[in-house]
Amino acid sequence: AYVTKKPFGLWEVVLSPNRIIYVDDQVRHAFAGRVINLETMTDLTQARIEELSRIDWASLPLRDAIKVVHGSGKHEVAVFADAACIYCRRLESYFSKISDVTVYTFIFSMKNSRNLSRGIVCSRNAPQAWTDLMIKGKQPEAGECDDSLLDRNDALSKKLGVTGTPTIFFPSGERLGGVPSFEDLQAFVKAGGIQGSA
Repeated sequence: AYVTKKPFGLWEVVLSPNRIIYVDDQVRHAFAGRVINLETMTDLTQARIEELSRIDWASLPLRDAIKVVHGSGKHEVAVFADAACIYCRRLESYFSKISDVTVYTFIFSMKNSRNLSRGIVCSRNAPQAWTDLMIKGKQPEAGECDDSLLDRNDALSKKLGVTGTPTIFFPSGERLGGVPSFEDLQAFVKAGGIQGSA
């Protein structure tokens, strides 16, 4: 956690990229909630969380991701997903309908799905095994291999403050948790981020 004095009289305590609390000067009272600028009606807490949650796209270890190219693949996204996540399956079905996106999927186990994840990364064709599982529900064949990338992906998810799946990162550095509508996802992908799509 790190602490910063804010111009509105409270101290901001950052517990994680998506969790902020505020304390008074004597650290006798804590406030866990949103700080709103009433003149502009701006949610200062949300703006700060978005700032803290941004990543440096170039720093992502894409070698540890499963790369699936749809169509030309000219747009890119990174997704943190769990092999047993039903929402991740919906997201993958949306990506399969976008004709110009490359999806880098960092598989990590949130729901005791290590064996399922291992089956994907140990398959001869991990991108195909991932697609077959997510789109067709076809279970990968159990295999043995060095699956340490699952541990690296787990550590990376903790470092980036990923707490749920799916979590999408755009080249802009912005993140989005959950599954947006297909139309919104397509706009975000083409814009390289959420704010650029407006």
